[in-house]
Parts: sequence; C-alpha cells; structure tokens
Amino acid sequence: MLKFGKIIFLCILVSTVTLSGCGGGGAGSDNMPGGGDDLPDDAQSVQIDTSFGLNGVTITNINNCNNILKAIIIQPDDKIIAAGSNNTNGANEDFIIVRYNKDGTLDASFGTGGYSTYEKSGTDDELVAVTLLPDGRIITCGYNRVPYSVDYKQMIVCYNSDGSINEDFGINGIINNVPGIIYDVKALADGNFLVCGYNLSGLGWNNAFVAKYKPDGTLNTDFNNTGSRSFIMTGYTTSNCAYSISIYSDKIFVAGKGQTELNGGTVSIIKCLNMNGTDDTMFGAESLVIVDVRPGFDDYFNKIVVSSNNKIYVTSYRYVYPAHTNFNVMCYNLNGSIDTTFGTDGVLTASVSNYSDDPSDIIVLNDESLFTCGVGTTMTDYDFAFAKFSASGILDCDFDGDGKMLYQLSDKQDRCRALGVQSNGDIIAAGYSKNINNYDFAIMRFKINAQ
Repeated sequence: MLKFGKIIFLCILVSTVTLSGCGGGGAGSDNMPGGGDDLPDDAQSVQIDTSFGLNGVTITNINNCNNILKAIIIQPDDKIIAAGSNNTNGANEDFIIVRYNKDGTLDASFGTGGYSTYEKSGTDDELVAVTLLPDGRIITCGYNRVPYSVDYKQMIVCYNSDGSINEDFGINGIINNVPGIIYDVKALADGNFLVCGYNLSGLGWNNAFVAKYKPDGTLNTDFNNTGSRSFIMTGYTTSNCAYSISIYSDKIFVAGKGQTELNGGTVSIIKCLNMNGTDDTMFGAESLVIVDVRPGFDDYFNKIVVSSNNKIYVTSYRYVYPAHTNFNVMCYNLNGSIDTTFGTDGVLTASVSNYSDDPSDIIVLNDESLFTCGVGTTMTDYDFAFAKFSASGILDCDFDGDGKMLYQLSDKQDRCRALGVQSNGDIIAAGYSKNINNYDFAIMRFKINAQ
C-alpha cells in the first residue's frame, strides 16, 4: 500500500526534520502463492513505530548539502550509526557518519553535533559500508577517486566510538592503497573484519575479492597466506564483483556477479569460502553457484544473508515484460542447492509499486520471516519500498494489509538503502530523500509485535 508523508524542512547547520504519514492507495500484484492465512501462529506483525522521531520518521540534513545514506549499523545500546557521503566542503563527496539515539534524535555527543566526516583532498570519497568492532570502533569502507575519473581506490576509515578518527589504525586512521572498490564489510568476534568488492587484475579486469584485516588495519595473513583472496569464475573472466558478505558459523558467503565478456551480460553468483580463505568444496560446484536469471542481460545478487535455520537468502531484481523490475528473493541450502520448498521452486518475486522495484537489503527476523527494503518507482517519483515474507516464501498480508508498502517521504526521490535490527527486534530502515535542492538522510522505525 502507498503511504504519504509531509516534510517540514528547517535549514540550520544540522537540522533534524520529522514527518507524519497517512494511509491510502494500493500496491501492485505479485506471483507468489498463499497469503497471511498460511503464516505460522507465532508470526510477528510489523508496523511503523510512531514513537520514533515524529510519527516514525526522522529526516536529517547536514550543512544544507547533499547527504546520501548507504549503510547503517546498530550499536549494542541501540544507537544508530548511519553512514554515507556528503559534499559539505565543496563539489567533492566526503565520508560522513551520523549517530542517532535509540529514539531517532541526533546524538550530540558524537563527533561535531552528531556527525563526523572525512575528506581526502581533491577526491570524491564514497562511503558504502559500515560495521562495528567489538571494542566500539567504527569501520567505514568504500572508495575514492579523482572526480570524473575511473581510477577507483579502495578506502577504509576507522573512527573511535566518539566519532574521532582512530589514528592508530592503518596510516593515521586510513587505508587507501588498493585499486578497486569495497562494497561490504563484516566484523568478526575477535576484532578482525572482512571486506569484499573488486580489485584490478594485471589485465585491467575486475576480480571479485574477499580480504581479512586485523584490528590495527593490517592484512591478516592467516587468510589465504596473503590476507586477501581474489576469485575468477571459469568462463566469467572479465568483470567479477562481490557486493555482499555474510558470515555463518565457520563459513564466508559472498554474493555478486560475473561477466562473460567485456560489455556483455552478467550472471549472479554465490561464493563460499572457509574462514582461512580456501574454497568450501562442499558448496555448489567449485565452491560456487552461478545463476543466469535472464540470459543476455545484467543479473547480479546485491545482498546475501544466512538465517539460523540454515538457509541462504539472496536478493536481486527480476525483469518483468516489457521493461519493469520486481523484488526477487532466492533461497539456497548450505550446500548450494536451491531450496525448492521456498516460494515457487526456490524463488519469490513481488511487485511493490506496480512499476519497477529494486531491492536494497534483506534481514531475517526472530521468527525466521524475511523483511526487505528498496526503491519503488511510480510514474512520477521514487519511494521507499518494503515487503515482508514468511520463511517459506509466502507474502505476509498482515504487513500493511497486503504484505507490501510504498512510503513517500517527499514528492521527488526517496530511496531506502539499508536495514538494521535493534535489541528488542524493532527494524530500522534508512536511506535518503530529496528536498527542494538536496538529499537528506532519512530513517524510519518499524515496531515488532508478536501475534
């Protein structure tokens, strides 16, 4: 269902703006079996939490410029760290992290009035992923480049828990010496952390990679003897990338894409590694699963998560004739085989907007149900898009009446990019929203109620 919000905008150095929503409209159709009546008795209901911010939503603009939110992480005390980029210091983009209290208000004790930035002079710095180390330090990852160039370099910046740069990490708090892009990062219990993305081969092609870093920012050579592991799929050698990483027990799962020829169509991939960086030969073929969702076109898995009931979920978009896309979720067993009991032969798709929908993130809730977010495109704008499914791939019609929700924060462009879960199970959804001239950080909270 489509819901609307009204933005009240205040222009100050750091402004936090909230909005209220009202119901209305309808949602699109989908090709999924069943409905809410088929859900388990202990299924959890999900509703916008009006106690968060003002009526469930907080909008934040930093310094009256573009603020593009890409990722969030929830602290043990339920404070929210939102990460992305802004252009406060001129035309170039800079890393920015903003911390919110549990209730959605800015945490003024963090950084400068609630936020902290990092700028490398003369480059665009794009923050894509964030994680939290056990000691409270914040690891942010992405890339930088000279504006308008294709000379990308991976960048990792480490912050202390108060928002200051941790200068004992890497070189003065920064690692920025490897060509390529980091798309995801996950912390390990021992303080090490894993990153994935792509780096460049000697032939100038992109190779998917996973690297393991120690808490001080040096590569951990216990992983593949070098600290990093690139992988090229047989038959897909020109452009490979790992977009998302998930840790389950002693296994590393990454999701991404492989390309057969330069400028050709891509396929979706799942790769499984052991914690020492070697292939898990019990997973798929060559520790790899390759899926060509639409032959000849670009396919890729953009998010992966592994649930406590031993299921692997990956998201992508699925083309629908003539040129629309839907949310697409696929389910695999831990050995790489498709779980045919999920959805329809292991696949579910859902149309949230009745036009084009692109998923951005997926989480598994305490009852093993799935919650997804992304962007829903109407004929006039872009909105936050959400869908909720049971663990068996059934649309949960108790969520907003039909299992799907479009939320319009403004009459321009709203894009939901990331999900997180607070200690009581409540869901944080985050992205960015267009005001008159710029983009703002936008954060919502959904309350979980056991039925």
